[in-house]
Amino acid sequence: MRLSVPAGVLLVWWFPVFCSALVSELELIPYESEADPAATLIVGGRARFTVLTPRLVRAEYDKDGIFESRPTLAIVNRRTDVPTFHATAFDGPGSLRITTQYFNLTYGGGMFTSTSLIVQPTAVDSCSGVRCFSEWRFGMDSTQDPGNLRGTFRTLDLADNETLACAHTAREHCAPGLISRTGWALVDESGAPVLDASGWWADAGGQMLRSSDQ
Repeated sequence: MRLSVPAGVLLVWWFPVFCSALVSELELIPYESEADPAATLIVGGRARFTVLTPRLVRAEYDKDGIFESRPTLAIVNRRTDVPTFHATAFDGPGSLRITTQYFNLTYGGGMFTSTSLIVQPTAVDSCSGVRCFSEWRFGMDSTQDPGNLRGTFRTLDLADNETLACAHTAREHCAPGLISRTGWALVDESGAPVLDASGWWADAGGQMLRSSDQ
């Protein structure tokens, strides 16, 4: 996500339905899953944006305005130092523009679509090609990004001399990575497994907790 000019942008988005702040009792390193309120912007009661770093933004939409703040298996800490950013309404009270040192995010209101949620680099760069971050629109997925450098194998269950080249394996168990030659990466945690107050990922009945659980 830090390849390209002026810099790469990591986008995190999902459609949540639950909110609480938790600190795990099972982890060696304490964490805070709820972001600093100064980094959080709620637009129209249904969209929430959290500027976690100058290159990292979290975007959520829920029709009832109930947002997810529990830790997930992938992301447990969101209490980062609040970066410098500017936020303005560019087209009425339901719109939002967020500007950091590295990116401009524009949100036109309503549900996230390819025309309502767009991220572009702050500075115009002269380079061209796959190594340049030029624009991200809602709906663009890292699984379809030709520049994504991929992550680790998601599981080794039933693996038998699998190739490490994800593009050449018939089974889809290489997840997208956080680094891309196109300069952006997306972590979609819609319905992702979440942790409870003790840091565990299942309920008393052994069912996995997910961000869609109320």
